[in-house]
Amino acid sequence: MDTTASTVFQQITRVKTRHLLPPTLLHSAGLGNSASLLANVGNGAVNVALTMAAIGLIDRVGRRVLLIGARLEWPLQCSPWR
Repeated sequence: MDTTASTVFQQITRVKTRHLLPPTLLHSAGLGNSASLLANVGNGAVNVALTMAAIGLIDRVGRRVLLIGARLEWPLQCSPWR
């Protein structure tokens, strides 16, 4: 229920709860305060790095090619046989 409420809240308010809640969730899962905060900082660093890589890929390949490729791949990802 907590995940569903978080998703609904994110859709209504456009606040990215996945960036706000992980320290609390990791702390409640047994990590200490500093470890949960460090894990959240690492998650943010990975997010920034992959965003920069995606921007570079879009600039190099082009949006149209990526959208066509995603459109062709989508039925495979949604199929029950994967």
